[in-house]
Amino acid sequence: LQDKLNAAFAKTLNPSDMTVMDILKIGDRFKGSGSIGLAIQYYESASHRANERDLAYILPRLTSCYRTQGCPQKAIDILTFASKKFGQQMISSALLTSAAAAYCDLGDYVRAKKCCDRAFAQLNGRRESELRAVYGRIKKESHILDE
Repeated sequence: LQDKLNAAFAKTLNPSDMTVMDILKIGDRFKGSGSIGLAIQYYESASHRANERDLAYILPRLTSCYRTQGCPQKAIDILTFASKKFGQQMISSALLTSAAAAYCDLGDYVRAKKCCDRAFAQLNGRRESELRAVYGRIKKESHILDE
């Protein structure tokens, strides 16, 4: 029912008349209510118009949605794209953590751990809850952290 309501609501909106932040907020609402396809549409729309600072907030959201839809490779592709196009300043701890989870989805725990370690370094040794969860998943599913 919520998907149908969100789809009807989306038909009343025109993202081209909105600011990037307004588009992002609506994408967040769709994501929060489980309409991942609509969230992706709005995040992608926002990303096409965003400056680099705004894009740094959008990309982790987008990668999370792709993973939720069972498309972890798309999440990893975003990390690769952002790194090549914008350099390391675009690679946030949130994006690295999301990419690490996507690598876990694909069973590539070595790359997942590398992304986690980079995120951990960016956070100056703090482990945020999402990062802790991915480290825990790596340990549980691969045992490479036992070595």
